[in-house]
Amino acid sequence: MDEGDHEDEEAEEEDEEDDEDEDGDDGINHDEVILGNITDLIYEIARSYGNDFAPYFQQIASHLVEYTSDKHPKNDKNMALGCLSEVFAAAPGIIPTYFNDYLPLLEANSNTGDSKVNRNVAYSLGILAQHATLLFQPHVNNAL
Repeated sequence: MDEGDHEDEEAEEEDEEDDEDEDGDDGINHDEVILGNITDLIYEIARSYGNDFAPYFQQIASHLVEYTSDKHPKNDKNMALGCLSEVFAAAPGIIPTYFNDYLPLLEANSNTGDSKVNRNVAYSLGILAQHATLLFQPHVNNAL
């Protein structure tokens, strides 16, 4: 075998390794990275727009809530819950529209055994107590 053939084999091996990385064999959960970036973007836009974010949130809210279901990994659930709470903190004027759906979602996720999800639920309840006091007041005992 001459040197040119050896270099061709090495190039083919590198190409195969690159293909494996693109297929997700690099140990990175690309879906999780994408969801993390999307939730960060949603939060930052909500923070920038404040209550004017409401019509945009209306378009994406149901898609975001889908990630809190049990058919998604805990990390997805955690990111979605965190994003929802941050949006409500940044745009408290939209809380009344979603309150009756959001509170049961928090209650359903309040005893998961996952400390990150539980922390986000507690933070979310605090956001409701702070920004939707009158709506949340009848639910304080259950939240505690």
